[in-house]
Amino acid sequence: MDRPLLQNAKSEIADKKRNSLRKKAWFSLGLWQHPRLRKDWTTLHDEDDQHVQSLNAFFDTMFAFAISHLGFSVRAGQDLASMLHWGQRFGIYLSLWLSTVDYSSRFDNDDVPHKAFWSLYGIGALGMMIHGTGGSQSPNSCILSLCMGYLYTLLALHYYRNAFHLPSCRIFCVIRGSVHLCCSILAIVAYGNLGIQELVFWLLTCAYPISLAILFAGREVRFRIWYKHLAREDAMKLLDPPYHIEFHIGRLSSFTMMVLGQLALATAIHPEEGFANPKGLYSSVVFAFVVLLSMKLFLFDVDYYETEDHALSRSWIRGIIWRMLFPFGVAGIANLGTGVALLIGVVGKSQPPVDEDFARGIACFSLSVFLLVGAIQKKLHRVPYTKLMEDSGHDGQAQI
Repeated sequence: MDRPLLQNAKSEIADKKRNSLRKKAWFSLGLWQHPRLRKDWTTLHDEDDQHVQSLNAFFDTMFAFAISHLGFSVRAGQDLASMLHWGQRFGIYLSLWLSTVDYSSRFDNDDVPHKAFWSLYGIGALGMMIHGTGGSQSPNSCILSLCMGYLYTLLALHYYRNAFHLPSCRIFCVIRGSVHLCCSILAIVAYGNLGIQELVFWLLTCAYPISLAILFAGREVRFRIWYKHLAREDAMKLLDPPYHIEFHIGRLSSFTMMVLGQLALATAIHPEEGFANPKGLYSSVVFAFVVLLSMKLFLFDVDYYETEDHALSRSWIRGIIWRMLFPFGVAGIANLGTGVALLIGVVGKSQPPVDEDFARGIACFSLSVFLLVGAIQKKLHRVPYTKLMEDSGHDGQAQI
């Protein structure tokens, strides 16, 4: 009697495992599906298991390595021109990456069209990184502009596809897709016109903040024309699809950690000629590691915020400001790695010699930007102390 019962129990367990595998398989809902939102306004606060996936982490790592690689051109040039070139390429890379994160924080699928999209996107991103070096008149610049046009076209087409299949966010997708299409047209025009290429590159450096400004302005215009009879909170639910805040924060946090981790690589790679002062070299390396560890503690371990206390959750305006500041914070981290690496070369007396004034200036300026941006971003959150005071009824003592 016990044996049949045991066999039935094993069979039920096996069936449950098979069903679980089918549900988790990427093709469980079909090979060709309509686009879907990660969250809608009815499921915004529901718990789920949609965390940063391996594909997302793969592209985050690609862009983090690309940003780290840009720092070597600054170490080679050690002048204002190399810094401006670094800022331009950094802005181009990060604007494109942030635009991709915004898309994947709202829309998600595992069907064949999405897999094809991300595969084509990866090829274009790799091509852009290959041709990211050199000035506006270099042979790489034309191919770089072509790759950017290709990537923005992919994003625009996917937004238009979502607009076709998702009536609830059709206007939002058309606006966002049109912004990306304009970026694509600019990049393609720059491919054949070297005279305006530098100007176009600087415009694409600011593509992400410009797109946020356009989205904000379009949202306000639609609210005042079509939904002014509704409360703002209710109207916003009709105007824009929500993004998955936990997923979005996770992507930005993991990317920041990757860029911070790349600083260790930047400080470790130096010219083959070596150093004339080994004692200075190793003492400065220890100091550099302490600086990097302190930055990590400042970013991730000093304060803890619940999702609802994050600036992205508190209000749309706070979220916009926080997202506008994010590129400057990452730039401060990435450039500080370059500055620290140059200072190691100064103390260790590397060959060829390092411009000490430039090394000191870039390190101090980058650290100042990092601390200033970090302090402002933390002020945009609701700190745990404030939340505890508000929840306990001591609003007068809460530090808002």
